[in-house]
Amino acid sequence: MRRVFSSEPMPSSKKKKKKPPSPRPIQYKVVELSTVDEGTLERTINDWVGQDWNLDGIQFAMREASKRPAMAFLLFTRMREVEPQKPSARSIQRSQPPVSLVSSGADRALQRLRQLAEDAPSPRKDE
Repeated sequence: MRRVFSSEPMPSSKKKKKKPPSPRPIQYKVVELSTVDEGTLERTINDWVGQDWNLDGIQFAMREASKRPAMAFLLFTRMREVEPQKPSARSIQRSQPPVSLVSSGADRALQRLRQLAEDAPSPRKDE
């Protein structure tokens, strides 16, 4: 029996691990209800779930003198579609040098010297 050897590596029996899909950002929605009763809670939950939101939780704000809640906060979440990022005004501003909101006298003097240097006529070479 003749064996043939190759310089190429043997294929691995292990499956290559695929990168998990990048997580989509979660969007949150908080709905405040000042009237807390069965009908209001039911209507509000059905409205938001009908708009592709998932009910994540309910928090009640209680009154001291009553067993009934004074307010309710309904928490909803949903997965947001990832859009291609466009350069925002914030990223454009980052590429520019920072501007000091509080300028000292030295900063103002330096800025004035720069202005004067830009406005000054260029020196002649024949002088």
